[in-house]
Amino acid sequence: VQATLASAAPHAELIVFGHLAEGNLHVNVLGAPDSASPIRDAVLNAVVELGGTVSAEHGIGVAKTDWVRRTRGDAATDVMVAIKHALDPHGIFNPGVLLP
Repeated sequence: VQATLASAAPHAELIVFGHLAEGNLHVNVLGAPDSASPIRDAVLNAVVELGGTVSAEHGIGVAKTDWVRRTRGDAATDVMVAIKHALDPHGIFNPGVLLP
């Protein structure tokens, strides 16, 4: 993360904090609006490569919906899509927020 930040946004500030009991970290980058996507992708790629997940106690959110299939796999994502469609056949609950 620091190497990516140094090259993409050298003046940005990295703040990492987390929950010891849950074993998760929150990575916040301040002052890098033009470089937000490359930095986010670098962080999430590192997380996936290390076997981590891109969600914590608050879920995926809208910024990481593209990462669901990558982190959960095809089978689990297909099951989530099937459940979503079964419970919301008309797509009125948070359309496009987490699943297609």
